[in-house]
Amino acid sequence: MRTTATVCLVFLMAAAALAQPAFWFDGPFDAAKAKAQAENKLLLINFYSDG
Repeated sequence: MRTTATVCLVFLMAAAALAQPAFWFDGPFDAAKAKAQAENKLLLINFYSDG
């Protein structure tokens, strides 16, 4: 049990160390889509409403 917990802790620490910071694109959707396709990355769209 202790070994499993240690392995999980090491894995989580390594994942956090290798994670890329979030990049917020401020521009039109078409430009964001083109940039994502050029970099062969997925596009995450965040919708927010307070009403």
